[in-house]
Amino acid sequence: MRVVRDGPHLLALYLARGTPCMCPVGPAGDYDRIAAPGDIRFERRPWADTNMLVLARPGNPWSVRVFWDADTWGHRCWYVNVEEPMRRTALGFDTMDDELDLVVDTDHTVSWKDEDLLARWVEHGLYDASDEVRIRAAAQRAERDVEAWASPYSDGWESWRPPPGWTLPDVPDGWDRISG
Repeated sequence: MRVVRDGPHLLALYLARGTPCMCPVGPAGDYDRIAAPGDIRFERRPWADTNMLVLARPGNPWSVRVFWDADTWGHRCWYVNVEEPMRRTALGFDTMDDELDLVVDTDHTVSWKDEDLLARWVEHGLYDASDEVRIRAAAQRAERDVEAWASPYSDGWESWRPPPGWTLPDVPDGWDRISG
């Protein structure tokens, strides 16, 4: 991703269609979010179909993502990704997805997404009951931000565009060995 803003109150990262990403691939060779952790390998694949801006506030257990159609730049939706707060690493930033998400349509309608995946990870012991409570509480707080149409929703990010001439970044060497 490219850094759009790195300030004390907001981190903004841009992912353009075509940017190489390391995607989780299951035993069948397809993108796989539900395979057992030991059955997943990572494969280099291009980000497809959309352009995305990630907006993360320091300490928040979620980021807000703005999705656009990659061809037309039509605003598709806002997307709340419940995750560990972003933390700095030697290569940039890291987080861990907590599976539960909210999709916020352009009319501000909120839909919860991937509750089944969260339940699967609890069932398989990746999360325990207290983790599930924490994750659901974060989603509820994020939903209250949507209902209030608070920042970043009210900040005009859906009109943002990358500067001309930005090229696609590459996956840095050592991406899989960074910790802390």
